[in-house]
Amino acid sequence: ELIAQTDAQAPAYSTGETPESYLALSLQYYREARYAESIAACRAALALRSNYPEAWNNIGAAYNKLGRYEEAAAACEEALRLKPDFELARNNLQYAREMAKTSGK
Repeated sequence: ELIAQTDAQAPAYSTGETPESYLALSLQYYREARYAESIAACRAALALRSNYPEAWNNIGAAYNKLGRYEEAAAACEEALRLKPDFELARNNLQYAREMAKTSGK
């Protein structure tokens, strides 16, 4: 599974509360296997920009890592609703659905 980065590749230590800075922070947390914190950073980004498909995808990727496949699928579906050609979200959604079938979660 993959996680989306910001277009600007803003560093996670960026100052200012922008959706991009929260997305960059979510990426840092994800890379450190701090998945709950990654989700929280994405939710902060979504509080500022609710139609942010990259944040929804990253929530899905983190939920996949936590084994919460139904929640992962829902987040990825929202990312795809907002950006139908978003291949990362499509891949994460497929993974979530496959894992939900095999794990029963």
